[in-house]
Amino acid sequence: MKKLILVVGLIAVLAGLPALAHSEGACKGSTQECLNKMASKLKHKGLVGIKGQWDEAIDGYRIESYLENGNAKASGVKIGDVLVAINGIRLSDEEGSNADKSNRMPGSEVKITVMRDGSEQTMNVVLVGLTEEQIAKSIGAHMLNHVQVAKAD
Repeated sequence: MKKLILVVGLIAVLAGLPALAHSEGACKGSTQECLNKMASKLKHKGLVGIKGQWDEAIDGYRIESYLENGNAKASGVKIGDVLVAINGIRLSDEEGSNADKSNRMPGSEVKITVMRDGSEQTMNVVLVGLTEEQIAKSIGAHMLNHVQVAKAD
């Protein structure tokens, strides 16, 4: 599960944004403080522009679709590829991946490595930012967690 959250944090795929919102741990401030902090972080997070899920058999992130506003497809990423590394750091290397992800902002370029037909291929992708709609969906999903936590208490 940690790998899935890590991968989602790295590439911030839309389907995984609720997991991204919780990957930092439980919010300790007020709901408004959490909302402001999360919105600020999401506005500055660069995306490769893919959706998918972790494939434990391959130790990578199987790409199932593209985000409309992403550059992955134009960069040569194909549906069915398995993302195995970003900037040369294997996604299975949790410590390395965590150290590298903070440097990724919209407009920056990353080298992604995918497994395709049994061999690895590396390509450059210029990261894009989240749309206002994507930010709103992510924050909404996270705010639901506050309601659920309040009910549990």
